[in-house]
Amino acid sequence: VLIFEDDAVFDPNFKEKFGAYVEELKQIPDWDLFYLGGSPDPSYDGLQQPSGKRCVQLSPRLYYCPGAIWCIHAYAISHRFYERILALDRRVYFPMDMAYIHYPDERRRYVLAGELLVEQDDESYSDVWFSMTPRNAIFTASYKKAIGEAVKL
Repeated sequence: VLIFEDDAVFDPNFKEKFGAYVEELKQIPDWDLFYLGGSPDPSYDGLQQPSGKRCVQLSPRLYYCPGAIWCIHAYAISHRFYERILALDRRVYFPMDMAYIHYPDERRRYVLAGELLVEQDDESYSDVWFSMTPRNAIFTASYKKAIGEAVKL
């Protein structure tokens, strides 16, 4: 399942780039979520304490990202993870990116695109920050940091 929120802005070459990512994703049979945009924080451990964890490069374009990816706005859910997400109590986990971050399963497998394939519209109101926020600058900086510090296999 592909999900794009209403403030998603596609990379001009999204169609061509996305196909290459999908081909690499097919080689990772146990992925749960595939993020195309957001703000990665691989060292987040749920306790507000830095864990020292880093993203791990799985292929030329894909990274496993432990911790959290905040403010997601474009992602895919695998067929095997889909039913587990639907079973979550929405009264406990809202908004959905909080559900994914705190999903009670240590086996979760979250894969991050090596570049922002989808950005957020800076001209739209953020229901997370309750304001107009320069999200692209924030996301670009967090992406560069997470990918730049990634462990290479």
